[in-house]
Amino acid sequence: MRVSEWGLAARNLSFVFDSEQEREQAKTIIQKHLPEIVPVITREDLSPWGGEIYDVDFLYKQHHGDRFLHCCFYSRFENHRGHGQTSHAAGRAKMMIDNLFKENQITCRLSVVGMGRDGDVKPSTRNRRGRYVSAQQRIPIKEYEKNLGRPLEDFLSWIELDRQGVTEETGWPAYTGMGGEIIPAFYRTMKCNPRPFLVSCYQKVYANVRGEDLIFGVELPNVEVGITSSPEGIIPPASREALRLAGITSAKEFAAALAAVTLGGEFNFATLHVQERMYTGR
Repeated sequence: MRVSEWGLAARNLSFVFDSEQEREQAKTIIQKHLPEIVPVITREDLSPWGGEIYDVDFLYKQHHGDRFLHCCFYSRFENHRGHGQTSHAAGRAKMMIDNLFKENQITCRLSVVGMGRDGDVKPSTRNRRGRYVSAQQRIPIKEYEKNLGRPLEDFLSWIELDRQGVTEETGWPAYTGMGGEIIPAFYRTMKCNPRPFLVSCYQKVYANVRGEDLIFGVELPNVEVGITSSPEGIIPPASREALRLAGITSAKEFAAALAAVTLGGEFNFATLHVQERMYTGR
């Protein structure tokens, strides 16, 4: 098992300008005042929940005559999901930045929270939200072939045809798979935050050979979870009891358990497919 120490959250601010000069001036002003902005939003919105801003980045985009300036604030938490707190922190930063524009006579035609750029309910290949976790198992090839009842090459062929199908149909090599059933079931059982678990259902499945062993693993790039009550929602007694029975005491352990059950489900699922036992009644 490998689990990130922190759960990440992100919230993006977007500004629209009529000229590139105004956009450049605005970026310079924001950068100059970040040492003032970050401590304020951290103190007011993040610190009470163990969160902090660990990065701020900028991106230029354009549509016809609109010059876009994106400014994304990245936060991290140990046991809180942190999404709501980060949203409020970015909102406070927006108000401070708007005031700076007025003080410096910079004309910003539109100042908004640009959620589409920060991966809100849309898993990003840049993995800007949630906690990374992976689970991997190592199995002697000879022992596995006895269980599989056929050569390992057949198993690897199934993994590849599944990978190709997913990549071509979705546009990138991440998908719900069995995880789309296992992960929601785990969230529903634990009743933790967030209640909507779509953003955490994405995974990558892989298999390869190292020496005499088969390596099979799953990566969950953006598990979002908070196991303690926060402004985003309370963790009810039933959830606390479910976590206690499962032996889960932290968000990091929640992510590890989630990856472990997903690994077991995906490996059994793949094995049964290659054995031609799925949906055949054999």
